[in-house]
Amino acid sequence: MIEAPLFGYPHECETLGWALRDEIAPVGYSPRLREYSIELKDGSVVLMTHCPFCGAVFPDSLRVIWFRVLEIMGVEHTLGQEEQIPLAFLTDAWWNEVDDEE
Repeated sequence: MIEAPLFGYPHECETLGWALRDEIAPVGYSPRLREYSIELKDGSVVLMTHCPFCGAVFPDSLRVIWFRVLEIMGVEHTLGQEEQIPLAFLTDAWWNEVDDEE
């Protein structure tokens, strides 16, 4: 039996869950792209492939697929023009729906 995540992220050890929830470390998570990142002081981010706390491998990023699917749908995405993007693509709903069907 697979247990549900503590805080609702695709991967989470207990420490990462607390860090994301309580913002005790400069880590972030983008649900729509399924990406974990370290937030740097200058505002930029570095994508992470492994959990900095337990070493587990994170699920693959969906960034390339996200942009490709929107392109196929004829949606041109430009930063700051989120209103053109279907609502499901602003959250993790677009890829969670696919996972639920399998």
